[in-house]
Amino acid sequence: MTTVAHPLLLVVLPLGVLGLRPLPRENKIAAAAMLAALPMLAIGYAFNPLLLSHYLVVWMPPMILLIVLAPIALSRAFGRIASAMPAAATLFLLAAVVSAQPDVNPHAQAQWTAPQMSDIQEKLAALPHKPAVVLFHFDAETNVHHEPVYNVDTAWPDDAQVVRAHDLGARNIELVRYYAEHQPERYFYRYDRSTRELSELGPAKDLLARLTAATMPTTTP
Repeated sequence: MTTVAHPLLLVVLPLGVLGLRPLPRENKIAAAAMLAALPMLAIGYAFNPLLLSHYLVVWMPPMILLIVLAPIALSRAFGRIASAMPAAATLFLLAAVVSAQPDVNPHAQAQWTAPQMSDIQEKLAALPHKPAVVLFHFDAETNVHHEPVYNVDTAWPDDAQVVRAHDLGARNIELVRYYAEHQPERYFYRYDRSTRELSELGPAKDLLARLTAATMPTTTP
């Protein structure tokens, strides 16, 4: 679904390879250069344990090329009905694209919409205290492909109005200590991805004092 509008379109890809044969030599060279993206990405990520679905967007141009060439191969195979192939292919592609739209296909809607990400964006935009740090508490039931922790809005994260970070439990004190030293008024929040609740933790300097007191060993007289 990342590279083609509908999984059924994958069926016509081998026909697209056959459609390369009648092309002029110059067009074949250009098509081969475009198709080279398929094995190059496959080889490049063969030993990588993590491949996110949107990385495959680079496969879209060669995939589209093969889909467009498929009717050419069909026309050569069925000479007597060759004139009907372009119209039939167009109708097939149109039906595949329409059926993959979220408004038509509930499965596609569930795949491409991210209600939790929208909720996060709304809550972060309405934070009462800024600049801020939001600690995101991971939940195993959430979609791992929806990653809320990124800091790309500014060249240096400390310049951002909202710094996003993972909730690392006891290790949070390292980040709190950093901001208590550099930006003591930066406000901390925690977002629970299981309940979608945003809770206030307080300014960095105050939060550090509480965390330090909580980790100090108690002594008995």
